[in-house]
Amino acid sequence: MSAAERPLPFPVRRAIYHPEPGGYRRLKSGLLIGLLLVVSALLQSQLPSALGKGNFRPDLVLIAAVFWSLRAAGWSWVPVALGAGVLLDVFSASRPGLGMIEVLAVCALVVLVTRPLLRDSRRLVFVAVAASALVSSLIYYLLLILFSSPPAPAAAWTGAIWPHLWQTVLVSPFWIWVCALILDEGKKPDRRNWG
Repeated sequence: MSAAERPLPFPVRRAIYHPEPGGYRRLKSGLLIGLLLVVSALLQSQLPSALGKGNFRPDLVLIAAVFWSLRAAGWSWVPVALGAGVLLDVFSASRPGLGMIEVLAVCALVVLVTRPLLRDSRRLVFVAVAASALVSSLIYYLLLILFSSPPAPAAAWTGAIWPHLWQTVLVSPFWIWVCALILDEGKKPDRRNWG
């Protein structure tokens, strides 16, 4: 056996320029979800003026964050939820930090509740987004009670919680399809799971 063929008696670390086998795929997925969140925040902030309706504000960032939380393996949903919350804080006039807490709590609930379920089901994604729209509004209202002066419960329901719920649910089938198209890298979803 020549010296070149003999194994080394110590472990050799990979060079920095040789990524792990799945490294490019994870980097690509991270960049795609980051881009999707930024586009969602920009569209969400410009949609009311583009449509000429100042009170139509579906939560596209929440839809994208919940979609990713359903697809994520391990703890990769946490940075996405934090990023989505920061974007909501930056693009809204609310008190800083509340959006981040809201989205992180909602995505944590989604992950905890859906772990034992079939997460690739289109129906589950739609139900999770609808429930998240309601829960996120309620969490935000509770945060306002703790950290600010909230409106009266009836005014909050008619002025914020109910519109947030129906507008997000109305837009969610289209935005879920966009998320699937972007994050599944153009692959056609398995019809058995997405039926």
